[in-house]
Amino acid sequence: MRCSTFLIFATALAGSLTNALAVPAAPQGTDELHRRGVSTVIVKTANRGSFRGLSLGSLGQDQFNGIRYVQPITSANRFQRATALSDLSSSVIHDATQTGPLCIQSTTSNLLANEMSEDCLTMQIIRPQGIPANSPVPVLVFFHGGGWAHGGSTFPIYNGTELVAASVLQNQPVIYVNLNYRLGIFGFLGGKQMQQADAQGTAALNAGYWDQHDALQFVQENIGAFGGDPTKVTIWGQSAGAASVAAHLLANGGKSGASLFSRAVLESGSAQLYPRYDPTASRPQQQFNTLLKATSCSSLDCLRGQSTDALAQANIDVVRNGSSTFSPTLDSYFHTIAPSKAVQNGAFADVPILMGTNLDDGTFVQACTVQETDADLLQLFQSQYGSTSVVKNLLATYPDQAPQGCPFRPVLYGVQPTDRFYGFSSQYKRCAAIETDLLFTAGKRAMLSAAARFNKHKAFGYLWAQRTAVNGDPAKGVTHSCELGMIFARPTLNGQSDAAARQYASSADIESTTSHIVTSLLTFAYKGDPNARGFPSWPAYDDASGSAMLMQFEGTYNTTLVPDTFRGPQVAYLQSQAAAFGV
Repeated sequence: MRCSTFLIFATALAGSLTNALAVPAAPQGTDELHRRGVSTVIVKTANRGSFRGLSLGSLGQDQFNGIRYVQPITSANRFQRATALSDLSSSVIHDATQTGPLCIQSTTSNLLANEMSEDCLTMQIIRPQGIPANSPVPVLVFFHGGGWAHGGSTFPIYNGTELVAASVLQNQPVIYVNLNYRLGIFGFLGGKQMQQADAQGTAALNAGYWDQHDALQFVQENIGAFGGDPTKVTIWGQSAGAASVAAHLLANGGKSGASLFSRAVLESGSAQLYPRYDPTASRPQQQFNTLLKATSCSSLDCLRGQSTDALAQANIDVVRNGSSTFSPTLDSYFHTIAPSKAVQNGAFADVPILMGTNLDDGTFVQACTVQETDADLLQLFQSQYGSTSVVKNLLATYPDQAPQGCPFRPVLYGVQPTDRFYGFSSQYKRCAAIETDLLFTAGKRAMLSAAARFNKHKAFGYLWAQRTAVNGDPAKGVTHSCELGMIFARPTLNGQSDAAARQYASSADIESTTSHIVTSLLTFAYKGDPNARGFPSWPAYDDASGSAMLMQFEGTYNTTLVPDTFRGPQVAYLQSQAAAFGV
């Protein structure tokens, strides 16, 4: 049974993200805020004006919402890199009490449709209350996931309130920055016309990455006014957000990163998360052609003349007629060569790196649930990667043996290793094992190994094996995104009850794991090293000396170091065929 892995990838993410409702806007007007008993605070910057945010005494935090970091995107500069902000006097006060709209994404949800706009390039800054300007407070800048097609800074799943509160309690206060960047056809459109326009300077390949770059530049120039330390900026992302972090590590051959950030955290994603096609390759060209057909256009100029609503609908049409991931393309700055080659060459920024994956990341690929035979699985991977010989060897490398499949430790959820979950002949566990390693494990192992060889700064790896009730299905195991609640200092996710969260793990396990990962993240933001007092020693990754160890997070009884050698021959095969897999 044929089904596009790419289509299912972001469809699955869209379901979870759409369920995470956008945060409602704060009441408008300073007088109205004061009438409701909401205090405000003003921060003055050197040349971007002043920002009036919310002073939330009950939380002990100041929040600045909807901060523009570039000039608005309009139809005239659609598909281009955004224009830098003009200098403004501090006497100009921006309202930062209300959240901005989400960037347009491929959803039919009326809930989100009312919260979306092309004019979406804003960020949120959350800080401990009353921090004076130019304090040496480290900064965490988060890039959301969603397959470069979904997500946004106002999704509660990425709310940094609890994380900032935890940082204060641990006497390691941080400032949290969360931002929107363009998605789908608006941020990651490929095709021959886009490549030509990029070369001429009239459009930008990977415009969404340029949005992130410009946001980091804004942080460098202005975070001091909010009390942040521009020399201690950690970029952090999950899934496609982690792949975005990797893009900034690789940008300009690794020569520019240190001027924008000083540490990097990659959570279930790498430079090898999905192919990086040439812009004229069949998949990005197909997306571009579908967009032209949906709008009755034949050129970029015509697309710029379309209404936002028309393009938003066309964005959905592109999803329905192909894949809902808009995998970034090769370009002249972020991905000048295949990511795997850049990593192998050590062409990435020399900064401390913290990087890991979940035990069963690949089980979120719903296409795996409908693969019933070898022929089905062969067709699935051939539809994505083409080469019959490579795919046949891939299937031979991952034989149809249920106990070796994914989820890799079903006993964590009371299920026997021989259970196939979706029928006697189901290829689900075999398929999910391949997806876990192809999309996540191989890229993580390659990046950590290269960082250990090439960088002066240390790299640290982890394996997330903590049981949760996210998705509520033992067949998913320790699946993609299930760690988000804990790493954001919340033991539950998407409003699940405590009882649901504790269905497969004790309160002690959940609390211990949450405390450990949060403390490690905060310590890394401060020191570039996750080792913290009271927790197990976490050595730097060093496969050359035989110390390629990962910190395995698994509650009170099994949080320990494990060697990064699992499925060694299989992952080695994936790495040897990186070109065939487009990475």
